[in-house]
Amino acid sequence: DIDHFKKINDTYGHLAGDAVLKELALTVRARIRREDVFARFGGEEFTALLVNTQLPEARAVAERLRVVVQTHDWQAIAAGLQVTVSVGLSEVASGQAMQDALSDADRHLYRAKQGGRNRIECSGSERARVKDSP
Repeated sequence: DIDHFKKINDTYGHLAGDAVLKELALTVRARIRREDVFARFGGEEFTALLVNTQLPEARAVAERLRVVVQTHDWQAIAAGLQVTVSVGLSEVASGQAMQDALSDADRHLYRAKQGGRNRIECSGSERARVKDSP
């Protein structure tokens, strides 16, 4: 989820917001594997399905992407623009319905937002800590 996306639209305009959505999608897509699926899920939410990836590895991928988005040069879209993301992770268990895994990830996303945004949350021992800005 792009943090404070409504504020981006309100401050820089909807054309800038649309450009942020496109640039984020291109930036992330270029940094994941071909077999992985990355798609806009609605509004400012995106979903990534990391094929054959366990939660600890997915956590590492998500952290790399979080940092890439935070440190990306958004100035070509609008002067002063900064973009961060909050991430909720879930592992799809054998036999688990995809909708259940998405609901679990959504709960973790809500926790990431409640925890201050620009962070990753997931279940168990892989729970994220707030990261310092690079």
